[in-house]
Amino acid sequence: NSALAQRGEQQGVMCGRTAMRASFEEACEAFGVPPDRFSGSPSTSCSPSYNVCPGKTTAVFFSSKEGAEGAEQVFARPMAWGLVPGYAKRPEPGKFHDFWRMFNARSESLAESPIFSRLLAQGKRCVVPVSGFYEWKKKDAGKKEPYYVFPKSSSGQFLLCAALYDVWSDKETGERLYSYAILTREPHREIAWLHDRQPVLLDGIDGATSWLMEGCQGQGHVPLRWHPVSSKVGNVNFDQPECIEDARQAVLRQHKGSIMDLFAAGRGGAGAGGIRLGEASSKGTLGPRSPVKKAKGKAGKDAKALKSFFL
Repeated sequence: NSALAQRGEQQGVMCGRTAMRASFEEACEAFGVPPDRFSGSPSTSCSPSYNVCPGKTTAVFFSSKEGAEGAEQVFARPMAWGLVPGYAKRPEPGKFHDFWRMFNARSESLAESPIFSRLLAQGKRCVVPVSGFYEWKKKDAGKKEPYYVFPKSSSGQFLLCAALYDVWSDKETGERLYSYAILTREPHREIAWLHDRQPVLLDGIDGATSWLMEGCQGQGHVPLRWHPVSSKVGNVNFDQPECIEDARQAVLRQHKGSIMDLFAAGRGGAGAGGIRLGEASSKGTLGPRSPVKKAKGKAGKDAKALKSFFL
């Protein structure tokens, strides 16, 4: 709805936007969760998205003794992003739960929070698989530039985020709402230039299982890549492949056949400092400037000249 979109565009905290390109079933298959351990209605409430914001429903893994064997096992079900505590009041008619209030939880202070310490004590830990997440880099004059952050390994299909969940029940209808908050931590040095927080990323299935069963977040580092993306991702209603597309590639494609092609060919397709398009800068400082400026002189009326797209 429009109110949700407005809240989404106003958010500047981490981590408030993700992408999940896989279906619920594909995520479960990758995590090794069989269909007999699915809960909820994944086929009707959970679908792939390039622009996931709080309030949307995604695939989530959690541990439980629900199975016939009685042993602790990993289950999967759709949950809404943005924690709604189990004790929350029922929204007034025509209104909705505020999913933007608690979509993140600082991992360093969980034990000090009445809400999150309760969930820890109850063992309500979960894992949220995502294809990547978005972050906005603060620039001059209060402007922000969006970046898409994703696994560095070509074989890494998902980032696995540590999270906590709760269950809210409507006493009048019996409806149950499962929701979660993604844990955050100080950023690893490789992306500290981008933001002062990042999701708590678990090291593969073993790391995710350790979090679910033992509550261990682990100390391992999950290597990441990133690139600038279109500002359209700021609109939560925009859900297209363009959301995750490298904005530098998009500009070069737009001006294909221009003098930029000759310029790129002359140096082997490399950008500033020999970094090729699609590669992440080790310092994370590759960012777009305005790719077009008007040419001076008589030809400027009908022609435009490209200037460097790299800092």
